[in-house]
Amino acid sequence: MSQARPRQYLGALRAALAAAKAENASRAAAYHALPNGISCKMDWAGWSDPWYNATPRQQALLDVLQDLLDGGETDVPMLALKTALRLEIPEPEILRSRDNVGADGEPGYFFDDVLHALYLLDAQDTERVFYGLIDRLMQPQCVRTGLTAR
Repeated sequence: MSQARPRQYLGALRAALAAAKAENASRAAAYHALPNGISCKMDWAGWSDPWYNATPRQQALLDVLQDLLDGGETDVPMLALKTALRLEIPEPEILRSRDNVGADGEPGYFFDDVLHALYLLDAQDTERVFYGLIDRLMQPQCVRTGLTAR
């Protein structure tokens, strides 16, 4: 038996892997654990507002979670673990976040950060579906004016 010849796509795969690593590195640079005294509830205040703009820190978390969800991951604890690994969050930072309690008495857990990001992604999906439905219903062939031509 002869060995298989290298595929012509090997270079493209290496380039895609390098691009993914670079993108994850830029996300890891943008993400940081919440400072002491800032809870997740305070940091994500207003997430359900349709015009909510995520901070660069939040956007890095949202991007990683969206990648994992698009890849088929659905288990929330596994999402949190894989997110922590992709963002290269050191274990001491995750453990420190357990002691981070805001002025409102709410925690600053990394897991809570992930949950708030998942809530926002779910709200964005719901909004996208809703406005897509409204757009389809407002097409001329769907609109009935109730007026008849005489």
